Amino acid sequence: MPAPLLEVIKLRKEFGGLMAVYDVDFAVESGEILAIIGPNGAGKTTVFNLISGMLPPTAGDIRFDGRLLNGLAPHAITGLGLARTFQNVQLFGKMTTLENVMVGCHSKTHYGLFAAALRLPSARAEEARVREQAMERLARVGLEEKADENALSLPFGQQRLLEVARALAAEPRLLLLDEPGSGLNRAEKEELEQLVRTIRDDGVTVLLVEHDMQFVMSIADRIIVLEYGQKIAEGTPVQIQSDTRVIAAYLGEG
Repeated sequence: MPAPLLEVIKLRKEFGGLMAVYDVDFAVESGEILAIIGPNGAGKTTVFNLISGMLPPTAGDIRFDGRLLNGLAPHAITGLGLARTFQNVQLFGKMTTLENVMVGCHSKTHYGLFAAALRLPSARAEEARVREQAMERLARVGLEEKADENALSLPFGQQRLLEVARALAAEPRLLLLDEPGSGLNRAEKEELEQLVRTIRDDGVTVLLVEHDMQFVMSIADRIIVLEYGQKIAEGTPVQIQSDTRVIAAYLGEG
């Protein structure tokens, strides 16, 4: 069997005396959509922050395509082929929609400060290539007609899509989506579901955190359930829906 694309092994994160993530194990296989769910405070976003290098783990290992990620900076992890969005939309408010996506291409550019400052032909050619690639990512999420608009002028649902486009600009092999459906109406979530499936079909593996159970159950191949920082269940959507531990975590005992 081929090795998983991502392996999380005995992952821990402690904040002072609080154990936010405790001995969490899971693997993400290439080509799947894996969802992480759990009640508020279960440690879902903390796991994302550990995987993407935003936080250092207290203990445990994170391996991407066999390479240890522990200690790597977020930009180095992005350069290896792992990109993410955030629970709270984080856009560059003084930039256009297109410019926001162009920022996501930075890990794939090669010209330096000297070439950029002097506007050398190599820098101009690469900038033109980046602009073209950014437009392709905008078209992928249906925002090509908004390219010249200020990013923060977009409706909230389109700002979510813009974050996805910016993450895709890094040409990831693994895309981490943190609460992508948060704040979206049902029609927008149906469009997002189709987009995520298309992204996976185009060869990008997807790991997502989401609260909307209807969205998760309709899109995920497998589901990991966290409670108080620990993994309490793992399985297919059908298995998770009937798991008594999961039901108790969401609805309470009895």
